[in-house]
Amino acid sequence: MERSEFFGFSLPREQGELPNIRDHRALAELAGRPAEYLLYVDDEPSLTERVRRVLLTRPGEIVSLKAASNLLRTSPRSLTRHLAAEGTTFTDLRTDMICEAAARLLGQSSLPIAEIARQLGFAEAASFNRLFKRGTGVAPSAYRRTTALMRIDRFS
Repeated sequence: MERSEFFGFSLPREQGELPNIRDHRALAELAGRPAEYLLYVDDEPSLTERVRRVLLTRPGEIVSLKAASNLLRTSPRSLTRHLAAEGTTFTDLRTDMICEAAARLLGQSSLPIAEIARQLGFAEAASFNRLFKRGTGVAPSAYRRTTALMRIDRFS
């Protein structure tokens, strides 16, 4: 069976459940317009995504709010305000990125936790342990044990 390309768009569920307030004639007119009038594509990544990219490009470095705002050519206050408007904070993004990298290293390597902490930019493993537990809800050692057990179960 030959597959054809699909061009479409999606809406959040809440919007899809709203009543349709247009009549059939208005919908037919809208459907007859060229596609470029119907679709708006925003190629500009969100500020949250841009901050994540800044953090990703600096592995092993604990990037400060000031450093990130300088790289994004904005003030720390403006960055904080715009991230709040997107429903997040710089600290939360940085914690998430560190925890994601740490989870990858904990699950895929046998490096000591102190070495993982060092690779992620921490001078002390205790600081890394606190951040990881705050970000994930479990200590790095418990996370490593859990992922090891999941790998064993998967191959059993």
